[in-house]
Amino acid sequence: MERAAPAGKGHYSQIDALKGIAIFLVVLGHSIILYPIDLHQNGICEFIFRWLSSVHMPLFFVISGFCFSYQGGYRKYIWKKVKRLLVPYLVFNALDVVPRYLFPSLVNRPRGIGESVQKIIFDGGEYWFLYVLFIIFLIYPLIDKLTANSMLFAAALPALWLVLLKLGVPWLNIPMALLGILVFYLCAQYGMVVGIFQRFGRYSLQIYLFNGFLLVISRTVIVSVLEVSNPFIIIAFNMLVDFFLSYIVIKYICERIKPAKILMGMA
Repeated sequence: MERAAPAGKGHYSQIDALKGIAIFLVVLGHSIILYPIDLHQNGICEFIFRWLSSVHMPLFFVISGFCFSYQGGYRKYIWKKVKRLLVPYLVFNALDVVPRYLFPSLVNRPRGIGESVQKIIFDGGEYWFLYVLFIIFLIYPLIDKLTANSMLFAAALPALWLVLLKLGVPWLNIPMALLGILVFYLCAQYGMVVGIFQRFGRYSLQIYLFNGFLLVISRTVIVSVLEVSNPFIIIAFNMLVDFFLSYIVIKYICERIKPAKILMGMA
């Protein structure tokens, strides 16, 4: 990998590109909507959605693992994760409670306030990736210490995978995920790909936070107001609004407002 080193710290531009690709895939998957029209009834859309779902979040987890760094003691390490992950998780989940309670006709999963709070605390709310990632970061320093240079741990991973498959874990599609990760890793070795996606990768977390709110607007406009029924026009419109508008708002507005940067894990 080619490395750039801004501010005296090693930085891989390809990692930004991979994050950009991953968040593009996430938003694309969300653009294949269930409500107010179910695009999953279309066989092509459903196939694309299932393939995307098997790749984008595993790719994000691999990137997070690659970027893992433990410095300055556990307290300092966790405080960084609180600011980066837990604060935006709580803030945007709290914002998400409002439309689900006050405007149930605009969302496909309306909920009462009590149910939403319970889901935020115990089930990851609408931002489960941040919830899971924060928990992993909480315990990973211990796991890393216990398993350092452990060939036994590495040898046990295939056995663990087979046990989970035997138990019928429905979302565990490791071969498809690994294949997708490999394909996009190879794509990120090309300068043109890096040039296109690294700008989005720098704001992947913030695009993830904004996506659901803008999706409510875009799908309502394209389906309920404009009455478009072509699935590919709907997906393209959702992507245009949810992905690119998110990027513009985050980069040119939110990044210049310090409170917004804090609430969105950018500070």
